[in-house]
Amino acid sequence: MSHPKRIQEGFRGQRLVVLPARVREEARTNPLLRGLLVTDAGIFPNAKSHFIERKGGAPTTLFMACLAGQGWVRLGDGPKLTVSPGMLAWLPANLPHSYGAAKK
Repeated sequence: MSHPKRIQEGFRGQRLVVLPARVREEARTNPLLRGLLVTDAGIFPNAKSHFIERKGGAPTTLFMACLAGQGWVRLGDGPKLTVSPGMLAWLPANLPHSYGAAKK
């Protein structure tokens, strides 16, 4: 039995903006910005087969909002939690995690 292809990014309609490293580093030294810094922002519509696994976590905190469809998220060795439209997921920096789109 073959497994469906898993895709990290490159979806139709995807938009992603990432702050340059120089801007991120400068903002991290600003006492008003360092705790609120958004480094990446994007939208991933039509994200069928989306899958990410980071055994060492990400260097930044991730905030995801599900607008349509369904997916899941797992923090560390915890249970796989379903994410549906209107739900938010918060993934702290440096915490192992994985997430993806539902099979359907």
